[in-house]
Amino acid sequence: MFCNPYTTELVVRRRRESLKRDRFDVFDLSDNLIFTIDGGTWNIRRKRVLRDATGLPLLSMRTKLVRF
Repeated sequence: MFCNPYTTELVVRRRRESLKRDRFDVFDLSDNLIFTIDGGTWNIRRKRVLRDATGLPLLSMRTKLVRF
């Protein structure tokens, strides 16, 4: 569903939902929504979720906790 036999240009737009949450919307050049990325900016682990255009989660990401 997300594979193309050719190179596709994408546009990323950032939306600040609140002081602690950002949302990134990914569009193609025809302004069709492809992905959304949401998650907390000020969380310790900065967990983010990549969702498709219908809102189904595809990938969950978080930063690695560094211990000294």
